[in-house]
Amino acid sequence: MACEYGELKARRERAARREPTDDKVDGYSVNDWMKLWRAAAVATVALGILSGSAHAAGNLVATITDTNGSNPWGSWNRSVGPWWDQEDTWAAPASSYSAAMQIFQNFPTGTVFSWSFPNELNGTSNVYAFPNATYGLFGAGIFGGNPANAPRPLQFSSLGTAFTYTFNCTLSGNVDQQDFLFDAFTSDTNGPTSTPTYEIGYMAMTPSYNWNYFTSVAPSNPNRFIQTPDGNDYWVIVLPQSPPYVVITPVNSSGTPIQQVDGNTHTVQMGSIISQLVFLGLVRASAWFVGVSAGPEIGLGSGTLTVNQLSYNWQAGDASLSK
Repeated sequence: MACEYGELKARRERAARREPTDDKVDGYSVNDWMKLWRAAAVATVALGILSGSAHAAGNLVATITDTNGSNPWGSWNRSVGPWWDQEDTWAAPASSYSAAMQIFQNFPTGTVFSWSFPNELNGTSNVYAFPNATYGLFGAGIFGGNPANAPRPLQFSSLGTAFTYTFNCTLSGNVDQQDFLFDAFTSDTNGPTSTPTYEIGYMAMTPSYNWNYFTSVAPSNPNRFIQTPDGNDYWVIVLPQSPPYVVITPVNSSGTPIQQVDGNTHTVQMGSIISQLVFLGLVRASAWFVGVSAGPEIGLGSGTLTVNQLSYNWQAGDASLSK
């Protein structure tokens, strides 16, 4: 699960003491490597569908490693954007650990996250690290170091079925030792903010320790089953954190989680989900999406997760529900 806002502020202060690190490969900067990526993305950008390619990953561009605290905030392409990577080992264990990210030419396609952490949960947040591929602002910009290129902010009131997440990932490891989270801190303005309105978490892979917690607190917190126009079912719970944490979990007809890190391609009609939450009064229509971070939240043990495809249809429209 994501951390409370107080922990986020502490993490921001720690991050502020470090300059974002943009690795070089064979003497070439990230800007050099990104020229080809930008050229290939021009047609896609013009259509408003800013995404990673679903084709071959291309050549290895960079490897970011963090061993026992050597580089917990290591990042790639953070200053440029709109896509960038970071390690984000924000709750490192006292014992030894290692984490690495491999970034390829057609980033985020092909990104490989690998890790080895203690074989027990940390007992507080149940998360040691959140290595992620970010599109736009991370944490709605509260940590600074925002990329020069960011997507156009999208207000909840303008969303509909057009706004989607599409992904295809594979896991080598125990499915019950980490989640796979799309994490979006939303802004109270159409840009960076110091006071996020919500944390919107789409949990495409939900381990039992998360699900047990969600269901245990459900009686005292707002929760709903909803269905999108494509017939998919989701369970939503709003947790009383600061900002409020809205957790969205895909479920089957019995109401139990579906694990979507399975090597298949999934598209989530996130705009439709948000529009329904606005209609139900669970979120305000005035909030703005300014970025999304996707990756595994490591709970325990070792594993490898490969991103075969990751994209967002980042546009508004067809919002039939509003309040």
